[in-house]
Amino acid sequence: VKGREEILKLYLGRVRHNVDVDALTIARATPGFAGADLENLVNQAAIFAGVQKAASVCMEHVEHAKDKILMGHHWKGKLLSEQERTCTAYHEG
Repeated sequence: VKGREEILKLYLGRVRHNVDVDALTIARATPGFAGADLENLVNQAAIFAGVQKAASVCMEHVEHAKDKILMGHHWKGKLLSEQERTCTAYHEG
């Protein structure tokens, strides 16, 4: 945890962030993340903050970035066709 916290402090130092962004909290919530994963997390949070036209990155942006990295991009309204579902089922099976 301490190593991830130090890496996060390094990458968070490169972006403007709120005081509510706590590197220790993020480090505890990201077990198994390597340095590149943590850099990607901070970059994705900064991108999301920019999309929302926020002045700085907050914990909401970090949580959104973590979810995107762990679970993939959220597709709104994307319905799969029967053929896509069948292909996915074979692929996942």
